[in-house]
Amino acid sequence: QLSSCIMLVRPLPPLLSLTSTKFLLLLVVLIYKFSWAFLSAPPLCSLSSSPYYSNISSFASKTSTRLAFFLASSSSFSSSFSSLVNVINNIDTSNDAAVHGVPPPAARKVYDQICADHSRDIAYSLRTFASEDETIVDAPSSSFEWAISGHEIIRTGSSFPLLTRSEVRLLRSSAEKYWQEEQKHKNLPGSRFTLQRRGNSEVHLSSLPADVREIMDRVFRHKVYPLVRSAYGRNGILDDVAPGNLCVYDSIVVRYDARAAGPDGAGQPPHRDLGLVSINIALSDDDEYTGGGTAFESLLGGTTEAAVLRPRGGMGHGILHPCHLRHAGARTVAGVRTVLVAFLTAVPTASHGLPPRRMINARAKNNALKTNDPVVRTACHQIAVRAVPSDGEARGYLGMALLNEHIAAASDDALLSKLVAAIRSLERACSLCPYDGRQWNNLGTAYLRWIVDEEKLFKSPSLPMITPWQAEKGSSLEHLPSIIRDAIGDNWENGNDNLVDRCVGLCFGKAVTAHCVAETAGCDVRKDLEASSLNLGLWRANKDDFKGACDVLKVFSDKEEDEEGKNENDSKRIRDDGRKLYNFCIKMRNK
Repeated sequence: QLSSCIMLVRPLPPLLSLTSTKFLLLLVVLIYKFSWAFLSAPPLCSLSSSPYYSNISSFASKTSTRLAFFLASSSSFSSSFSSLVNVINNIDTSNDAAVHGVPPPAARKVYDQICADHSRDIAYSLRTFASEDETIVDAPSSSFEWAISGHEIIRTGSSFPLLTRSEVRLLRSSAEKYWQEEQKHKNLPGSRFTLQRRGNSEVHLSSLPADVREIMDRVFRHKVYPLVRSAYGRNGILDDVAPGNLCVYDSIVVRYDARAAGPDGAGQPPHRDLGLVSINIALSDDDEYTGGGTAFESLLGGTTEAAVLRPRGGMGHGILHPCHLRHAGARTVAGVRTVLVAFLTAVPTASHGLPPRRMINARAKNNALKTNDPVVRTACHQIAVRAVPSDGEARGYLGMALLNEHIAAASDDALLSKLVAAIRSLERACSLCPYDGRQWNNLGTAYLRWIVDEEKLFKSPSLPMITPWQAEKGSSLEHLPSIIRDAIGDNWENGNDNLVDRCVGLCFGKAVTAHCVAETAGCDVRKDLEASSLNLGLWRANKDDFKGACDVLKVFSDKEEDEEGKNENDSKRIRDDGRKLYNFCIKMRNK
């Protein structure tokens, strides 16, 4: 599902009678609701595996010696926990105050669940798909090309299709037969794929006939694994994955049918995949559809056309990328586009029996969704950041978890320390993910919280307000996103509430811009765009800038509710409030 970082608002009928000075009171209410809304949204694409996977002990004897060792070493997690703590704690996070102090009981609970989930999925993988054969040499250098210089995305070479046209035809016909049976009987196994959208159909490779699975096993063993080793074996993606340990977490045939999807087209919202490396193989020729492709968030700084990539060579060719790169299925606006996707994971290294570091990161974020305990939730995000310090999304989730703890803090010391840590974490998230509008929206919310809590934080309203950048001893501007650093200039050491408030507007504005760019590239970011637009509109209205507010809130003018939106209370509330605020600002602008 889309990881929405939205501010939920209460219905606004009284807004029509409010003066602009009372807008801030409304914003105070919004902050509390916002932090809870963010924590309810999943951070990445994953399988809903609980009804599907068997107990690992039931088939341990059927698996390889490598897996048997892992199951034995993981039956009691005390040694795994100790090793994992050492691995994570040895990562240099000395400058990250937000990730210190993971409570040992909470950390143990998180680590144990990570090991259990990974062992379950590895057992499923090894009994379902062919794993890597270390005796097969790496693919030749001509088998792939880097799609964009300086990025981790590759295309298969023109002479190296992953599937032949006859193999593609067999795959497509098998998937079509499955979907026809699904329509007829409605009693086939339910999908375990998170991203289910109108106009899309999917079938897991494990549900297709044996001859199809045999073909894909050969493709995985002789083409995909060697290709992945050649491309990612020396750049940090597979640095803790031993030769012979790669395996398929899951593989799915997905059909994007523009006609069934309606006027907005068929696609997937921005997300990350659960795994190490994702493979996307074209099962359609380019002339069978219009639009489509994979839009990468990290490429949105250039032209929107350059951010959307398709396999070079058409049917049977593929695009590969690390699972941690946030991406979207760009809208297919005409025709039908069919792809096969596969997600690679890895058997733990025998020496310590632990999942790869990037799997620890992904599963820690995922496990944060499964707990109502705020301490465990924060521990999940701290562990995710420790595992992969460069993961801006993990820092964003950690920042929101800390902001939530700040709201619930009982002591003044905890109130200040949690808020400073939350702001610092979100600032780094924006630096690492400058094109992710969610992070900018959340940073603006944290700055706004700083203004709202001024009296609590500094005891007396008569004292001059200090900025978030003064509150942390030894603070500097090095970690800040450039737009914030430039706005602060030389004034950051001076108490200035207008300075912080200006940063609120900058962040909300940056969020709206980032979502608009993503939407232009064909990404479905409607929910996040509407939420950020509402926030920026409220901020501008609070400044009596009703013309500026109207410009932003036009996104809500005469917008019809789609079927998906009708079933989502949060989205419906945001749209209702957006329309009311837009109408109010029009009246105030015309006075």
